[in-house]
Amino acid sequence: TDRQTDRQGGSPVWIHNTIVSAWSECLSQVHLHHQLEPRDRYLNSSNRCDITVFNSMTGSSMDLDISLAHPWASDILASAAKSDGFVAIRREDTKMLKYSNEKVPGGFSPTLIPFVHEHFGRWGTKALKFLNELSTLSRDETGKCNISDFKTYWRRRLSIQLQRCNASVLSRKLFRIAGGLQKCQDFDLFQLNVH
Repeated sequence: TDRQTDRQGGSPVWIHNTIVSAWSECLSQVHLHHQLEPRDRYLNSSNRCDITVFNSMTGSSMDLDISLAHPWASDILASAAKSDGFVAIRREDTKMLKYSNEKVPGGFSPTLIPFVHEHFGRWGTKALKFLNELSTLSRDETGKCNISDFKTYWRRRLSIQLQRCNASVLSRKLFRIAGGLQKCQDFDLFQLNVH
């Protein structure tokens, strides 16, 4: 189907994987060891988080489940219009419930952080809190902690990445509607460098 095979952009899986990659870059910048989509992480389930982050000092880990929420979904549109952040909060709650009974090797419950990004810009509160915590680990070339620059850069970078994906999806759909699929393949909005 179109959702599975559109590797140049447009599928929900492609957008999700693009955001997962950006978060992985962010974690690498602060030198946190992490693994993308660890298989068999949970003892009795096929659930799979997007990133597991390992804390070498404490031996602990946390699981990040990245989710892109669309505020135009018909079942939540009315509530989303009345309450700012409703979609992100609802998706965070859904993710927490999904993983509430999971166990990792050793029988422990995983520390889960649902990373919710609404398609049109709003971040979930848990993703913002985690970015704030990450910023305390950031260092510039001289070794100084540069919290403000780190947060500003990564918040913009991740938000722009999502909007570039949205623009790519929209441009491809518009070209398909207009019957210009051949022209669309020659034009790749995603190749624009935005940092």
